[in-house]
Amino acid sequence: MEKIKYQVFLSSTYMDLSKERKQVLDVLLMADCIPAGMESFVATDDEQFNVIKKVIDLCDYYILILGKRYGSINKQTGIRAPMSRIRT
Repeated sequence: MEKIKYQVFLSSTYMDLSKERKQVLDVLLMADCIPAGMESFVATDDEQFNVIKKVIDLCDYYILILGKRYGSINKQTGIRAPMSRIRT
């Protein structure tokens, strides 16, 4: 029987939660999941954000790690990056 591998998008502010992200990432890898995250993206322009939304749509799960910071504000929409990903 073939084992199912789930793709999981990991979202958080990066600098202040890097330790927590690594812990979650380690667990995902031990669980044989395929992690995806913001490390490869810059969420500042709309074209890049559309790519991020497509990656999120392809994921089976979405993990949001919350801390003291809330993410950058998109100058065009006035919405913070984590909130815009939730609204998609």
